[in-house]
Amino acid sequence: MNNFINCSKSLHQISLFNEVKQPHFDALVSVSELKSIKKNKYAYKPGETASRVYFLQKGRIKICSYNKLSKEVIKNIHYPGEMFGEDSLLERDTYEDYAQAMDRDVEVLSIDASWLKKFICSNPALSIRLSTKIGSKLKAAQKRIENFVFKNARSRIVELIKELAQKQGQNIGYEVLIKNFLTHNEISSIIGTSRQTVTIVLNELKKSDQIHIDRRNVLVRNIESLS
Repeated sequence: MNNFINCSKSLHQISLFNEVKQPHFDALVSVSELKSIKKNKYAYKPGETASRVYFLQKGRIKICSYNKLSKEVIKNIHYPGEMFGEDSLLERDTYEDYAQAMDRDVEVLSIDASWLKKFICSNPALSIRLSTKIGSKLKAAQKRIENFVFKNARSRIVELIKELAQKQGQNIGYEVLIKNFLTHNEISSIIGTSRQTVTIVLNELKKSDQIHIDRRNVLVRNIESLS
């Protein structure tokens, strides 16, 4: 009973399901599961059956893989309210990446993918909203590829800071505070450069007073003029 109530509360917070009518909403709750994931543990791994789609409720999840040199490649970082694990909705039998918890208190809501696919087929409005959400993710991935090809490391780092500011930043006048900023290793893994390059660029941004770094928090002086 408690799990049903908790899942119901979590689903109400997901905009994708805002217009689902009560009988269908209760059915959706019945195939949902709310669980906590400890830091560095996985929601899923490559090769596991892609049977559920996930919505992040608390903390951060990174989607990553490893290259031939066993170096981590971070493809995306998800924040509360975002969907991941959509491999299960795209006619794939198994997940292709790792979904790993980045924080101590990570909470995810997962939904049975086979049930959700059937429900989507009978609900055109939900299908359109879901397609829009997946399309936005693909567009963001395409932009990252373009940045990697056409922009230098400094520009890619600046773009990442702006993206993080938009996703999780707190506006303080003209300034934006980004809490729990990424480590230098994580930044290098996302944008495809060395840790040393990340350190140099961040120090240059600090020296020019465009950002201020306090432990894991970053204050962006003026997000519009950051360059």
